[in-house]
Amino acid sequence: MAGEHFNQVWRSSKSVDEFTHDTRYIANGWSEIHYLLPDSDRIEYTSNQMSYAVNPLRQIGTRCDVSVEGDLKFMLTFQIDQHLKAPEDVVYLKLRVDQHAPLAFSGRLFVNSDNAGYVALSKQNAAQMRQFIAQAKAGYEMSVRVHNQYKSVIEDYSVLLRGFTKHTADSLRACAVFISPANISLYDKQRLNEIDRKIETLKAEKNAILNKY
Repeated sequence: MAGEHFNQVWRSSKSVDEFTHDTRYIANGWSEIHYLLPDSDRIEYTSNQMSYAVNPLRQIGTRCDVSVEGDLKFMLTFQIDQHLKAPEDVVYLKLRVDQHAPLAFSGRLFVNSDNAGYVALSKQNAAQMRQFIAQAKAGYEMSVRVHNQYKSVIEDYSVLLRGFTKHTADSLRACAVFISPANISLYDKQRLNEIDRKIETLKAEKNAILNKY
């Protein structure tokens, strides 16, 4: 039954700032699901008589800010349990989707936070960020590591990716982040070659049998 609710770790929203009229598209995935008793005071959602909540502190997500002038700012966002350092310090984010190689990013803490931050899309990280998003769209689970410069604070967690494509669609579209399909992995290439060889072997065996009659 639990698998039916894993897509609920992802949520998305759109909001308009009442002062600047800028539009913000946000998608977030949480790291854990806890199934709760009906009388729990931590109930977040209820479905099919099963109530559950997610860890609100460990998050990974995407965000697109669109100004009234049409300026776009896309970023990956994260939040952890621990306090990192003073706000606006540089932090490091490593993301690994399934069995792909980890992708490393450097980002900053939000001005008003010591445990949440972002990696802004730039010319320097654009290819890698697009690679991550493509992998996440096709993946099952994402492993996350966040640490400060001296690695005195390190936090690891994972987020299931079911629902990632649906809930990040608006932020990707709004910021015109177009993602090419992920490059096929070496492992998958090897498996495809093995499958092709087996198919040829079976075809040869089939023809040998048919040729008897």
